[in-house]
Amino acid sequence: MSQTAIVLSTSLLSLLILAFALWLALRILKARERRLDNLALQTATGDETPIPVRSLMTGGRGLGGTTKNSMNPRLSITRDGIRFRIFRDTCWSFAEIARVDLQKFPFGMNLLFTSTDGTTLTADVRNPDTAKRVLSSLPPTLPLTPTAAAARNNTEAPNKR
Repeated sequence: MSQTAIVLSTSLLSLLILAFALWLALRILKARERRLDNLALQTATGDETPIPVRSLMTGGRGLGGTTKNSMNPRLSITRDGIRFRIFRDTCWSFAEIARVDLQKFPFGMNLLFTSTDGTTLTADVRNPDTAKRVLSSLPPTLPLTPTAAAARNNTEAPNKR
């Protein structure tokens, strides 16, 4: 066997292994996404509604923290406010939330809860149906941006200029 044939066969084998690894990773990610889509927005025991999220992130004043699903982020709406877990369980009452915004991206949707002290909680809820259900379950007195209000009311958001 010539030197060129050995190099080509080794390169082809490497490409096949890489393609298999990428296929396997995408398959695992899609299974995780399907599992999140199948989580129903149901009222749990007590007065807490769990929200399926892909990730949570806080930022704003001081140090922020981030988490991904591997660290088990949690978000739920309670009778008195929202409860979330990034590094530790935290609760914000509805009085502490200055506004709620909705950001649309090609591959997901983020809900942004801004507190009165300037800290922002970003929740990646992935799809419009989940975002609408979350916005509908918030109290009507909570201030929403025009985009979030339009999503809750099934109307067109005003154009930003």
